Amino acid sequence: SFTYQMPVSELLASRFPVTLALTLMSTVISLVISLPLGYFAGVHKDRLGDQVVRTTSLVAISMPSFWVGLLLMIVFALKLKWLPAGGWSDTLLGQFRCLILPAVTQSLMTSALLLRNTRNSVVDITRMDYVDFARSKGITSGEVRTRHVMRNAMISTVTLLSMRMAAMLGGSVIIETVFSVPGIGKLASDAIFGRDYAVVQYVVLLFAVLVLVINLITDILYSFLDPRGQSVERGVRMKRYHGVSPLEQKRSMPAWLAKPSFVIGLLIVLVVILMALFPQFIAPYDPIATDVTVSNQAPSAAHWFGTDFYGRDIFSRVIWGTRIDLLIGVLGVVIPFLVGGMIGLLAGYYGGFLDSLLMRITDIMMAFPFTILVITIMAILGQGLINLFIALWLVGWMSYAKLVRSEVLVLKDSEFIQAARVAGFSDARILFRHLLPNVISSAVVFAASDVVMCMLTGASMSFLGLGVSPPDHRSGAPFSTRAAISSPSPGGPPCSPGLFLAVSGVGFSLLGDGLTDFLRTKGR
Repeated sequence: SFTYQMPVSELLASRFPVTLALTLMSTVISLVISLPLGYFAGVHKDRLGDQVVRTTSLVAISMPSFWVGLLLMIVFALKLKWLPAGGWSDTLLGQFRCLILPAVTQSLMTSALLLRNTRNSVVDITRMDYVDFARSKGITSGEVRTRHVMRNAMISTVTLLSMRMAAMLGGSVIIETVFSVPGIGKLASDAIFGRDYAVVQYVVLLFAVLVLVINLITDILYSFLDPRGQSVERGVRMKRYHGVSPLEQKRSMPAWLAKPSFVIGLLIVLVVILMALFPQFIAPYDPIATDVTVSNQAPSAAHWFGTDFYGRDIFSRVIWGTRIDLLIGVLGVVIPFLVGGMIGLLAGYYGGFLDSLLMRITDIMMAFPFTILVITIMAILGQGLINLFIALWLVGWMSYAKLVRSEVLVLKDSEFIQAARVAGFSDARILFRHLLPNVISSAVVFAASDVVMCMLTGASMSFLGLGVSPPDHRSGAPFSTRAAISSPSPGGPPCSPGLFLAVSGVGFSLLGDGLTDFLRTKGR
């Protein structure tokens, strides 16, 4: 290492146990929260408890991790003085206390995603014929829930958990930077900004190896959860095509349109779009105008979100920043959606060498944590909005390729595709007229949530100093959030920009949920 003047192996050996402990602690917290709540929400589908759990999980998914970490630090370390604000300790108990806030922060999104996945799996599995058959045999409700419902629901949950553990390894860069935890993530962040490329190379390689180990352990767990060796893909196929009657279809469409959650999500997204299109008519102040006489003010009638260190109105900066937030979310998804969808479509349909080549490239790319790749690309290309788009495009297409390919593998040998081949239709017509409309739904639903992830990634990059360039008022809500937290005024300005970003994310997530219900109903 050029910075530390010591072998990289010694650096990694000293930092790795910290990151490993943080990741494992976050995983345990996520499982303790998500499994019981996910099962509860799935069993009480569409009731008040289910609605509360789903809404809470949406809020958790939509909050920037660095913002949540700083708020927890302010409340539990600075105000209540229950836990250390960051750093590290020489004692085992002190180290555990130092990891509590980072672990809770890192587990928040993972808990929400696992909860939603468990809930959806429980809802689908409880409608299966074999569950009804088990009940008809007189098997107790507790045994049905543990042996037939939760055991099968855990297959997809384990898959998602393995993906989230890889994401948490990459997200440790941000979490460890916020809390000054001396782990691999903090080492990677310092090495990237310090151009210590020897450290960067070995850190990225270490993360890739850890991801491969996680995937191997996941495959081993499948044999315990499903002794028949049934593939996860076939399990998904069973759940996806569990039919409903035409009468249920007719009744479910108006119910879907009348869902309050969908209407609320649609209204939130429309408000965000209007704010992005017409900020000059909504913002009460010039977003870059400074006035030191009103610096660091709390929220008031004159300044709804308060003012920052330079006396700039935070509400006006958030309004103007909405345009960039929305631009990052939408453009950061469109190109990966098109490129990944096309790769998955071709790989799944033609199979053979093309499928093996494209999927091996995809697997290699997915072995590197998303956040690490984005930060590395941004560090190489430099700060700026265009470079942020390039980074998101280069690393965002893999999920879409995997999703579309899995759907194509399910449908390419179905009767209507075979009939199209017998009729002499060309491959292009079969791909784009028959397969694509039937396999694109899962990618569309994922894109709705991916908009939120791109917005949060943009916020995180700006927090690290790699996003859009300040002090332009178009630097967006992410920079406004960072500026507000870096120089917080009394009474709440640190909360306001982050809450605004979270509400915007909830709107897109609710819209995605409604789209999921619509496509699921239409597909049946």
